[in-house]
Amino acid sequence: MNNTKVNYNEISASYDDRYKEDQWAKIRNELNYLISRNNYKNILEVGCGTGYWLDAINIKGVIKVGLDYSIGMLKEAYRANRCKNLVNADANNLPFINSKFDFIFCMNALHHFQNKKKFILDIEKYLSPGGTISIIGVDPRCENDEWYIYDYFDSTYEDDLKRFPAWEDIENWMMQAGLENVSSKIINEVENDKIGKEVLRDAWLQKGGTSQLSKLSAEKYDEGYKKVLDDLEKDAEKIFKVRITFKGITGKKKV
Repeated sequence: MNNTKVNYNEISASYDDRYKEDQWAKIRNELNYLISRNNYKNILEVGCGTGYWLDAINIKGVIKVGLDYSIGMLKEAYRANRCKNLVNADANNLPFINSKFDFIFCMNALHHFQNKKKFILDIEKYLSPGGTISIIGVDPRCENDEWYIYDYFDSTYEDDLKRFPAWEDIENWMMQAGLENVSSKIINEVENDKIGKEVLRDAWLQKGGTSQLSKLSAEKYDEGYKKVLDDLEKDAEKIFKVRITFKGITGKKKV
């Protein structure tokens, strides 16, 4: 397992490159639907990064708060004017002693938290009565998914199996936390194969493009990149598969 931590301060300036190919409308719609349907007013994103997802919430009258461990990411969120309320803190030590939120969400961030289960078990005390927690993300165990990154960069898949909790585990933790109406559904299925040299322009292939590659040493990254180049030399029209499923898992605090 690669135990190197991702230094998001170093990659914060280029982090939003992953959003240039807009494949995220369904997730944006789901966030806005959950908030508007329940008339939620106080919103917290834990692991907000550059604030992209907070900015995607376009409902008037809501108060949005973003929390992240990386100062660099929060600086990018502030620079882009995506959220006025930004907090630098650890997800396992939330600093909201007297605050309650109607809606708390994590967008593909839970795998970065030091104690994922504890975060879920603790979250109930930060929710308003009837409030919702939503965990949106991927599970590398999903049988329908294919991602060429795993094929070319040694240890990335095995590492992700250790970093990403299974969807079923998240559901079980929510139930252990006493949350009600725990449910899950597929929100987005990214299908974005790269053909031939098109893959070299893929933001997810760059060293800082994903946490999987950011964690690699320069040597290990170069080895994987060379494998991509070698396959392109053998087959200029090679298809690099990208099939990634995003699921949303929600639970509600008792009224």
